[in-house]
Amino acid sequence: MVAGVTRTTIALTVIMCEFSNDAGALLPLMATVLVAKVVADLFNPSVHDMAMGLAGFPFLDCHPPRRTSALCAEDVMTADVRALSLVARAGDVRSALSCTEHGSFPVIDVGRNGRCRYLAGAVHRYQLHALLSKKAFLRPGEVPGARPTFRTRTGHGGGSKGGT
Repeated sequence: MVAGVTRTTIALTVIMCEFSNDAGALLPLMATVLVAKVVADLFNPSVHDMAMGLAGFPFLDCHPPRRTSALCAEDVMTADVRALSLVARAGDVRSALSCTEHGSFPVIDVGRNGRCRYLAGAVHRYQLHALLSKKAFLRPGEVPGARPTFRTRTGHGGGSKGGT
């Protein structure tokens, strides 16, 4: 009965096997728990899913709604994607933040030959706002290395010009 209510099949099988101290009962227990779970899945959601629904917690169902089954990625994505380069100017970042409402931006790296572009990652809007507010910029000619260095406002980390 517990397998049908909670859907914790493996944990329940192990607990019952340990509780009975009978390793020979493992196979019948596994079969019983599996049948209980499959039958319960046919009739109702688990007690945990029902509790989350009653509490109002948002969660994704394991199966998408039928109306979304025929959708493609292009149906839900924006046509005007604003990408940032791996090393972007502060003005370009400010422009991207002010002109769009994206939650994150793709970061594009240009290959060594300058013709090939590939996705290097993504950066969130709040991260860009934080970098701009802390003025965490590279100096002209400074190349980003493997070990990041951060400037601080107190003057103890890279020779910044004192606190404002």
